[in-house]
Order: sequence, then structure tokens, then C-alpha cells
Amino acid sequence: MACGKPSPNYDKKVLQGNWLRIESSDARSDSMTVHVAWRDSAVVTFVPQNSNFSLQQLKWKSVTAVAEFGDFQFLDLSADSNYWKAFITMKSETELEINNAEHPNAPGGKQKWVKFQ
Repeated sequence: MACGKPSPNYDKKVLQGNWLRIESSDARSDSMTVHVAWRDSAVVTFVPQNSNFSLQQLKWKSVTAVAEFGDFQFLDLSADSNYWKAFITMKSETELEINNAEHPNAPGGKQKWVKFQ
């Protein structure tokens, strides 16, 4: 029997909706919100005053269920205006964690988000 990666636990539809960043390794952007439509990206809908992000920026892009780690792989816009490869691990249908693949210890390299209505 061939060894292979198990099927994903979550479909990308679980990401659709509004997400609130509740904790991260860069507190300046905690309380940021993003909206994920049916596509493979998330747009910033609220930013705290001290954040380096702007409204309507594309925060997450190229989300795919094919991931080296976790449930999804994507490109995450960082405060330095670069997109970095990152992974989403679903803790439940309403909680997720993001880990930057290349710079997990950098500001924003670890993030926790919760879904809200």
C-alpha cells in the first residue's frame, strides 16, 4: 500500500466569512478583520490604528487545500509588504492558526483568528 498525504479535513468553504485576528506575535495588528469570499483570498476590512496594513488590502492570497503542513497553504501579506508562504491549521470551523513557513518567529509569524458574523 502506497503512503500518501491524508485527505484534507476541511474544504476551503470553511474559510468563507469574516475573521478576527485575536492574538499574534505582532500585537499592533491584533483586532484586524478580513473577509473571505468564495475565491482564494481574504481582503482587510478593519485595521487597528497602529497597524501597518490598510483597508481593502489583499491579506491572504492563493489559498489552496494542498498544504505541506496544516490544512491550507497560502501567501500571507506581512507588515513589511511582502507575501510569505504560510500555513493555516484549522482548530475548529470557527478557529484557525496561521504560521509563516519561512519566518515563524518574525512579527506576525504566528497568528490566531476566530470567525465572526
